[in-house]
Amino acid sequence: MSSRFNGRLIGMMTVCNEADVLEEVLRYNARIFDALLVVDNGSDDSSADIVAEVHNEFDHVILVKRLDRKTAEQVRCYLWKCFRSVACEKDWWVIIDGDEFLDPGARDAVAAAHQEGADHMFSWHANFYYKRSEYEAWLSGQESEDDRCRSIAERRRWYRMHISVIRAFRALSWIRWDRETGVPVNLAIPATTPLIFRHYQYRDWAQIVKRYSVRATREYPEWFRQANPHWFPDSPESMISSDDDPTLRYWDLCSPFVVDPQMPPIPAPSWLRAIARKARSRFYALTHNNFRLKYFAPEDVRLIRFQKPVCE
Repeated sequence: MSSRFNGRLIGMMTVCNEADVLEEVLRYNARIFDALLVVDNGSDDSSADIVAEVHNEFDHVILVKRLDRKTAEQVRCYLWKCFRSVACEKDWWVIIDGDEFLDPGARDAVAAAHQEGADHMFSWHANFYYKRSEYEAWLSGQESEDDRCRSIAERRRWYRMHISVIRAFRALSWIRWDRETGVPVNLAIPATTPLIFRHYQYRDWAQIVKRYSVRATREYPEWFRQANPHWFPDSPESMISSDDDPTLRYWDLCSPFVVDPQMPPIPAPSWLRAIARKARSRFYALTHNNFRLKYFAPEDVRLIRFQKPVCE
């Protein structure tokens, strides 16, 4: 860990039917985060049990609650509101899903962001895809659910790094997150260095079919459907990538990822906007109750024993 950064990385993870990869994800990320807060968002597999098992080895991996069919944005917002009081301004919140691996260099990247005076960080995602040849191998019996004992990094190798979203923000006292948005609404100073994630949303054919079925049958708010059309494909087959897709690159497990030319640039910081947003947010905090618990009862909000002492 960089000597420049002595805060904590606090992960907020939403999980839904990730049992086929979740143990590998949790054990890997547990070595990076100081606390990993997990919410099971309506799984009908053994995801919650896996979190509980990993907690026995890594006690900072905590299953906070099991919810039923909320959007990820709703879960993250209220999870943060419940536990924001245990974080201090040296700490950083990181949003991560149950099928993602945070790059081991994340602590150095956060240290650089902290030194820059940034209040949030974008991410670059290496999204791994399921190719037509892999689908045909599944149909012919060359691959099956028995292969899930192998690392997902070995099974899925073709990726594209072209998506950038805000995935981390500093635990500043004036941060405001009072709407069903993906991140706090008053962030202003992005770090120049992104966080790197590996994302495995398409892992094998059985998982893809179940993913499609769950999203096709659950009820989601209309605003969420409009904001996330990629969540609702026409069929499971539409999630399969062509073997001839020129945008996909092969990962050999060692080489750095190649950023796609269509990756959007990280926005330039605006210090004037940051000052204005901070002033408005402090005024808002004085005139509004910004701590509404909607999905977590007060008894669910437990003190968490982080690896580092709570800031004074």
